[in-house]
Amino acid sequence: VVGRIAGLSETVEQGIYDVVRSRLGWPVRLRGTGMAFQRGVLEKVAPHLQTSAEDVEPTVRLASLGFQIEHAREAAVLDPKPLDENGATRQRARWLHGLLEVASCCRRPILGVVARGPSGWSLLSSVLLKPRSLYFPLKICLAALLWLVQAGGAPLWRILAWAFTASSAIEALGWLIGL
Repeated sequence: VVGRIAGLSETVEQGIYDVVRSRLGWPVRLRGTGMAFQRGVLEKVAPHLQTSAEDVEPTVRLASLGFQIEHAREAAVLDPKPLDENGATRQRARWLHGLLEVASCCRRPILGVVARGPSGWSLLSSVLLKPRSLYFPLKICLAALLWLVQAGGAPLWRILAWAFTASSAIEALGWLIGL
C-alpha cells in the first residue's frame, strides 16, 4: 500500500501537474531519478550545492538564476518506491531532512524564485510543500479560516480566501484525474 500511494503521488505530480506547468511555460522540479543537464548548466550550479537534497536544491538554485527546467514527457525512468513502512519512513525522513537543509541555506535563491510570480510559486510548492498528504489538509483548513476571517472585512482576506480555495480545488482535481 505504501509503495502504491507513493507511486500515485508521483504519477499525479508528473503526469498531471508537470504537464500543466509545461503547457503554461512554467518550470517543473528536478527529480533524484531522471535528471539531465547540459554540462555548462551543471558546472554553473554544482559548486554552490550545500545540501543532501540532490533534486530540491538544484531546482531552487537553477530557477533563481532564471533557468527553465523542462518536463521531458517522453522520458521513461524506473523509480521504484519502498515496499514496506520502514523503507518509506526512512525515505520520508531523508526527504524532510533535505527540505530543512534547503530552507535554511537557500533563503536568497528561494526569494529569487518567489519573485518569478505564479510560475515560481508553483515550482516552490512542488518542491517545498511535501508531503502533500500533510499540506493539502492544512491548505483546506487555512482556506476555511480565511473565509471566516474575511466575513467582516478587508479585501485582502477575501482574495487570500479565494486563492487558497482555488489552489485546493485545483489540487483535488489533479488527484481525481490521477485516480
